[in-house]
Amino acid sequence: MKNNILKILVTLTIFLTFSNNVFASYKEVYFCSTEKDIALSSNGGIKEYESHKFKFQATEKEIKFSENSKLDFGGSFKVTYMISSNLDGVNYSKHLVFDAENKYRRISFDDGKLLFSYVNPSSVESILASCERFEL
Repeated sequence: MKNNILKILVTLTIFLTFSNNVFASYKEVYFCSTEKDIALSSNGGIKEYESHKFKFQATEKEIKFSENSKLDFGGSFKVTYMISSNLDGVNYSKHLVFDAENKYRRISFDDGKLLFSYVNPSSVESILASCERFEL
Protein backbone atom coordinates (compact mmCIF):
# COMPACT_ATOMS: atom_id res chain seq x y z
CA MET A 1 0.00 0.00 0.00
CA LYS A 2 2.76 2.47 0.95
CA ASN A 3 4.63 1.62 -2.27
CA ASN A 4 1.51 2.36 -4.34
CA ILE A 5 1.02 5.72 -2.64
CA LEU A 6 4.70 6.54 -3.17
CA LYS A 7 4.44 5.63 -6.88
CA ILE A 8 1.35 7.80 -7.26
CA LEU A 9 3.06 10.75 -5.56
CA VAL A 10 6.19 10.41 -7.71
CA THR A 11 4.09 10.14 -10.88
CA LEU A 12 1.97 13.11 -9.88
CA THR A 13 5.07 15.21 -9.09
CA ILE A 14 6.63 14.39 -12.48
CA PHE A 15 3.36 15.15 -14.29
CA LEU A 16 2.88 18.50 -12.54
CA THR A 17 6.47 19.53 -13.20
CA PHE A 18 6.16 18.66 -16.89
CA SER A 19 2.74 20.23 -17.34
CA ASN A 20 3.87 23.51 -15.71
CA ASN A 21 6.71 23.73 -18.21
CA VAL A 22 4.35 23.10 -21.11
CA PHE A 23 1.74 25.66 -20.01
CA ALA A 24 4.33 28.27 -19.04
CA SER A 25 6.18 28.01 -22.35
CA TYR A 26 4.74 31.25 -23.75
CA LYS A 27 6.70 34.22 -22.48
CA GLU A 28 7.58 37.58 -23.99
CA VAL A 29 9.67 40.38 -22.49
CA TYR A 30 9.17 44.05 -23.40
CA PHE A 31 11.27 47.14 -22.65
CA CYS A 32 9.28 50.36 -22.28
CA SER A 33 9.70 54.09 -21.85
CA THR A 34 6.93 56.37 -20.64
CA GLU A 35 5.65 59.09 -22.95
CA LYS A 36 3.25 60.57 -20.38
CA ASP A 37 2.84 59.93 -16.66
CA ILE A 38 0.28 62.16 -14.97
CA ALA A 39 -1.73 62.20 -11.76
CA LEU A 40 -4.92 64.10 -11.03
CA SER A 41 -5.56 64.64 -7.33
CA SER A 42 -9.00 64.83 -5.74
CA ASN A 43 -8.45 68.56 -5.11
CA GLY A 44 -7.96 69.16 -8.86
CA GLY A 45 -4.17 69.38 -8.90
CA ILE A 46 -2.32 67.85 -11.85
CA LYS A 47 1.21 66.49 -11.56
CA GLU A 48 3.31 65.31 -14.48
CA TYR A 49 6.16 62.92 -13.73
CA GLU A 50 9.47 62.53 -15.56
CA SER A 51 9.84 59.84 -18.18
CA HIS A 52 11.15 56.52 -16.89
CA LYS A 53 12.05 53.12 -18.31
CA PHE A 54 10.84 49.70 -17.21
CA LYS A 55 10.34 46.20 -18.51
CA PHE A 56 7.63 43.61 -18.20
CA GLN A 57 7.21 39.92 -18.83
CA ALA A 58 3.99 38.61 -20.35
CA THR A 59 2.75 35.06 -20.00
CA GLU A 60 -0.67 33.69 -20.88
CA LYS A 61 -1.85 34.19 -17.29
CA GLU A 62 -0.03 37.19 -15.86
CA ILE A 63 2.01 40.32 -16.48
CA LYS A 64 4.96 41.01 -14.20
CA PHE A 65 6.81 44.31 -14.14
CA SER A 66 10.49 44.70 -13.30
CA GLU A 67 11.31 45.19 -9.65
CA ASN A 68 11.72 48.82 -8.60
CA SER A 69 9.42 49.82 -11.44
CA LYS A 70 6.67 52.27 -10.57
CA LEU A 71 4.25 49.76 -12.09
CA ASP A 72 5.45 46.89 -9.89
CA PHE A 73 3.46 48.09 -6.86
CA GLY A 74 0.65 45.70 -6.08
CA GLY A 75 2.27 42.59 -7.55
CA SER A 76 1.54 40.94 -10.85
CA PHE A 77 -1.46 41.61 -13.08
CA LYS A 78 -3.92 38.87 -14.02
CA VAL A 79 -4.47 38.64 -17.78
CA THR A 80 -8.16 39.07 -18.63
CA TYR A 81 -7.76 39.08 -22.43
CA MET A 82 -4.83 38.19 -24.72
CA ILE A 83 -4.13 37.50 -28.36
CA SER A 84 -0.71 36.99 -29.89
CA SER A 85 0.75 35.42 -33.01
CA ASN A 86 3.02 33.46 -30.64
CA LEU A 87 0.17 31.61 -28.94
CA ASP A 88 -0.76 28.23 -30.38
CA GLY A 89 -3.57 28.34 -32.90
CA VAL A 90 -3.83 32.13 -33.07
CA ASN A 91 -3.09 33.50 -36.51
CA TYR A 92 -5.07 36.73 -36.63
CA SER A 93 -2.68 39.01 -34.74
CA LYS A 94 0.86 39.86 -35.74
CA HIS A 95 1.56 41.41 -32.34
CA LEU A 96 0.69 41.06 -28.67
CA VAL A 97 -2.60 42.51 -27.41
CA PHE A 98 -3.76 42.13 -23.80
CA ASP A 99 -5.77 43.56 -20.94
CA ALA A 100 -4.74 42.79 -17.37
CA GLU A 101 -5.60 43.97 -13.88
CA ASN A 102 -4.96 43.61 -10.20
CA LYS A 103 -6.95 44.93 -7.26
CA TYR A 104 -6.55 48.67 -7.98
CA ARG A 105 -4.74 48.92 -11.32
CA ARG A 106 -5.53 48.14 -14.94
CA ILE A 107 -3.33 47.91 -18.03
CA SER A 108 -4.01 47.55 -21.73
CA PHE A 109 -1.40 46.80 -24.37
CA ASP A 110 -1.69 46.90 -28.15
CA ASP A 111 0.88 47.29 -30.91
CA GLY A 112 3.69 48.41 -28.59
CA LYS A 113 1.63 50.94 -26.60
CA LEU A 114 0.92 50.34 -22.92
CA LEU A 115 -1.83 52.20 -21.05
CA PHE A 116 -1.84 52.03 -17.25
CA SER A 117 -4.41 53.42 -14.84
CA TYR A 118 -4.55 53.51 -11.06
CA VAL A 119 -7.44 54.91 -9.03
CA ASN A 120 -7.33 55.48 -5.28
CA PRO A 121 -9.37 57.73 -2.94
CA SER A 122 -7.06 60.73 -3.40
CA SER A 123 -5.95 60.56 -7.05
CA VAL A 124 -6.04 58.98 -10.49
CA GLU A 125 -2.77 58.16 -12.25
CA SER A 126 -2.40 57.38 -15.93
CA ILE A 127 0.66 56.31 -17.89
CA LEU A 128 1.24 55.96 -21.62
CA ALA A 129 4.39 54.08 -22.61
CA SER A 130 6.01 52.86 -25.83
CA CYS A 131 7.39 49.34 -25.66
CA GLU A 132 9.55 47.10 -27.81
CA ARG A 133 9.77 43.32 -27.63
CA PHE A 134 13.09 41.92 -26.50
CA GLU A 135 14.38 39.51 -29.12
CA LEU A 136 16.75 36.77 -28.06
